[in-house]
Amino acid sequence: MLIKNQPVDKISAREICLYLVNDSQLYFSQGKPILDNLSKRKVAGTYDKEKAVKLWSYWVESGVKKYSKEFGTIRMNGATKLYCARLVQSEMASGLEYATKELKALKAAKAKKPTTLRR
Repeated sequence: MLIKNQPVDKISAREICLYLVNDSQLYFSQGKPILDNLSKRKVAGTYDKEKAVKLWSYWVESGVKKYSKEFGTIRMNGATKLYCARLVQSEMASGLEYATKELKALKAAKAKKPTTLRR
């Protein structure tokens, strides 16, 4: 995912990143499922950081569309969208770690056999 010779608009990228994180409709419709998917992959050991950036970029694309409808057109080139996806990935890293720990704990609890009392 290398975008050559395109300038990165860091201000627009940060604006969209903040918009994504703070918009509940976008978060629960796309952000949370992406987070859950990535946490499952981390637990399974198939997590790939570059593929994760691609997933986050889909969320960024949706955010750009919704932001444009709400506040007026914002144009972002590929390099800026990629930069924004990496910002989102770093912003959501703690949430990913928390979701992964929660999923591991849930799997461990399911794996334990319930003890029965013998009389």
